[in-house]
Amino acid sequence: MEPFAAQRIQTRMRNLYFGIGALAAALVLFTIWLGQHEREASIDRLEQWVIPRSPPER
Repeated sequence: MEPFAAQRIQTRMRNLYFGIGALAAALVLFTIWLGQHEREASIDRLEQWVIPRSPPER
C-alpha cells in the first residue's frame, strides 16, 4: 500500500470518528434539552389541575 493511500484512510477514519462523536454529543444535548422541556410541560399540565383555594380564615 502506498503511503498516501494509508494516510488517506487514516484521515477518513479520523473524520469518521469525529463525525460519530459529534453526532453522539448532539444526541446527548438534544436528549437533555428534551427532558428539561418535557419536565416543564408536565409541571404546567399538573398545575392546571391544582384547585385554587382561598387562604384559611382565622
